[in-house]
Amino acid sequence: MSAPHPLGEHLRRRLLRARAHGPAGEGAPLLRGEGLEFAELRAYAEGDDPRRIDWAATARSGELQSRVMLEESGLHLCCAVDTGPRMLLGRARPLRDAALAYGSLWLSAARDRDRVRLVLGSRPVDPGTLRGPRAAALALRRLAAPDAAMEHVIDGATLAYLDATLAPGTALLLVGECYAMESLLEDAHLARLPLRRHAVARIARDPWSDGLPLRGAALLRDAAGGQPRTLWFDRGAAARHAAACAAREARIVERMRSLGWRVRLFDETATAADLVA
Repeated sequence: MSAPHPLGEHLRRRLLRARAHGPAGEGAPLLRGEGLEFAELRAYAEGDDPRRIDWAATARSGELQSRVMLEESGLHLCCAVDTGPRMLLGRARPLRDAALAYGSLWLSAARDRDRVRLVLGSRPVDPGTLRGPRAAALALRRLAAPDAAMEHVIDGATLAYLDATLAPGTALLLVGECYAMESLLEDAHLARLPLRRHAVARIARDPWSDGLPLRGAALLRDAAGGQPRTLWFDRGAAARHAAACAAREARIVERMRSLGWRVRLFDETATAADLVA
């Protein structure tokens, strides 16, 4: 990549630390290494590097204590982004722009020989033999390409593909929109993905979830299917819409968090920094 994202290194360290402590549902730590990032203290075991002994902790506990360091390479990064027609909606700018910001930051965390994968809707982008920043650069070019805004919607096929192909310990970012995700809440793959992976989701809100600006009869066209329909809007309709959006969002967040996803909602004002906040 021509220039690393300023938040990429911060995100990388967050992901390394999350990997070291294991995905949701697994208490045993995963990878340890000889990096510079401290992970935890544990009792000294035969074969440990004596240089890793923490003498201050040893004096406090009365037993030899070793510093465990995070491994600095070998991340598996995957980003699955919904670029379907609903992601082109937005009041100030398209939701897709915020989704691209999230995806760009996630992929920018790649270093050295890290494995990188991008999925647009249910279509994977094959990096071939490329790894690390070169694979991330290829994925970013594909993510930003004009034709990436075609109907690449996250659906059951997306979840099935991710569940079947992502290795344990993969750091997965899924960026979708609320209407599609609501239909997938009972999908078995959605429940399995966080079991052995660090699964993060950012779900786009309905741009008009806080209130409809329309009044009276209005001819609307469905963003997904394109069908036109005339609807009547008054204060009651606006209130019902806002209530339905709030209930949908709460249902998505509650269900995904119960499965082990780290999930938050976003709107078109979101920035990449929100991902590591």
